[in-house]
Amino acid sequence: MRIGGRESFFWNIAQGLGEHLGREDGERGGKPSLYARLDRRFRQGLLGNLSGDGYDRTGWQFRFRRYGMRCREESVLLGAKEALVHYLSESAVGYVGLFFLLVGLSFLILVLIVDELLADGRQMLSSVFFIFLAVPLMTSSRSVASVFGESFFTRRVLCGFCGRASTVFPETGRGEARPMTVLLLTALSVLFAGMLSPYVFFCGLLLFLGAVFLLSVPEVNLPLILFLFPFLQLSEHPTLLLLGLVLILYTSFFSRVYCGRRDFSFELADLFVFLFCFLLFWGGMFGYGDAEDGIVLSLLAGAYFPFKNLLSQSLWRRRARASMMAGAAICALFGIFQYFFTELELRWVDASRFFDIGGRVCSFFDNPNMLAVYLLLCFPVALCGVLDAGERALHRCFFGVGTIAILICLILTWSRGAWLGILLEVALTLLFYSRRSLASLLFSLPFVLFSIPWLPQSIFRRFMSIGNLADSSIRYRIYTWRGVVRMIGAHPFGIGVGEDAFHAVYPQYALSGIETVMHAHCLPLQITAELGVMGSLVFFAAVGMALLKGFGKRRTLGAPYALCGVMTMGFFDHLWYAPGMILLLFAVFAFCLIEEEGV
Repeated sequence: MRIGGRESFFWNIAQGLGEHLGREDGERGGKPSLYARLDRRFRQGLLGNLSGDGYDRTGWQFRFRRYGMRCREESVLLGAKEALVHYLSESAVGYVGLFFLLVGLSFLILVLIVDELLADGRQMLSSVFFIFLAVPLMTSSRSVASVFGESFFTRRVLCGFCGRASTVFPETGRGEARPMTVLLLTALSVLFAGMLSPYVFFCGLLLFLGAVFLLSVPEVNLPLILFLFPFLQLSEHPTLLLLGLVLILYTSFFSRVYCGRRDFSFELADLFVFLFCFLLFWGGMFGYGDAEDGIVLSLLAGAYFPFKNLLSQSLWRRRARASMMAGAAICALFGIFQYFFTELELRWVDASRFFDIGGRVCSFFDNPNMLAVYLLLCFPVALCGVLDAGERALHRCFFGVGTIAILICLILTWSRGAWLGILLEVALTLLFYSRRSLASLLFSLPFVLFSIPWLPQSIFRRFMSIGNLADSSIRYRIYTWRGVVRMIGAHPFGIGVGEDAFHAVYPQYALSGIETVMHAHCLPLQITAELGVMGSLVFFAAVGMALLKGFGKRRTLGAPYALCGVMTMGFFDHLWYAPGMILLLFAVFAFCLIEEEGV
């Protein structure tokens, strides 16, 4: 930084201190990090062979994978699938168009006959879409394989983005005529549409094709899940849709691990995550709530393992970061629009004390606090994209716009716990990301402190109300915590996971007037109440392991800073009251533990 053509004296001091504090352990001649020493001991122990160390032709890992590859090669189902794909790839594109035309006309007749289907415009639209899709296809006599091999989708998406070999669609020239196959498939399609309606058949076909695509390349699932996460909240069953994507991820990843086509590592932190997932499952099966809650939460949290192992390549890490930031930026921009151009509900605001804040934004979520949790997890990812000198200038501008949008929207949630969290995230990111970012923090800190009195009064009063017992929401939380502590004392091994379990037990220990509380409004108390003291110890041990390794070197994904920020908010709220949020939290766990080569 130059002032009047000369280097600033204060900037030089800040940069020098930043260079001193920002040295790596090796530069100081220090010992390996604490996590590295603990993990090395773990790998030498009973479970160490799960980590993949000592993988050779005599080890159990090699024998296990060889058996899996042999089973795959000899599988009747896989052989039939490959024969079917080969048969369809040699078919003429014109006959594919004929199939769509016959299906569309059959659906259209069915819709016109059945009054219930005719009243639903989606059924008519689905029928017309099949007919519209058939028109450009019926004129071609080339094979499906040759068309796919030369298409934009294949070259840019399958071969470029997904990294599939171009030999997946070999050149076969002129396609084979399949008239009987077309008639048979048309009859089956109409039969299914008669039972499920054309619209459901159309959606099912799209989902089937999408699932086949996602199963072919497991890495594609990761940026897709991270980008779609906020938009899934708009559906009636967001957790169910997210669980479907996670099950596809599991199937794609672990089937390839079994066949030796993907690597799977297991380290000390993974052990604590696995134990926590097991306790979630156990609490659902044997607690006071529904078994489905424990199963869903354990499956969503277990997505940590595919995330951690599939993001070892820097290319997919960059794509995951960009996808996560893009989804968060769109969600934040909609929240900003919502605040300034729509009428917000006031049920989340103590109107007697904060009458001038104009309501709290929820964006795509049902609750402003859940939106705040989501933005807290995404903000350091966007901020580190701005600071990453390895990114192009245009990309850094893209991350900069997303960072500003997320920051503004998070302020408009008016969540005081999230405000504390994002202050900590900014400080930690600038402090630990690089020497230059640390120098920027030291240089700008006096100016930030000086500008505090100039903040808008609504923000200043809201922030200064933290800890004020006159605030109804703070009193509500304190009274809730007292009841939860009494419940933990009576059930030290936990009551089980889920809202139903909490509602079944908590009213017996609640203070008068707040028996209808939905959760503990404090993550440590919530975990201890649901999974007992052991569950709480396991979870925070996993957090500690992730932070120990995450702060061991510079993290371009910003995961340790996000984890610290969201845990700060977790002292005042339950982070996965919306169940899907547990997946994003454990994805951040995975980001902390990924080995970032070349960073």
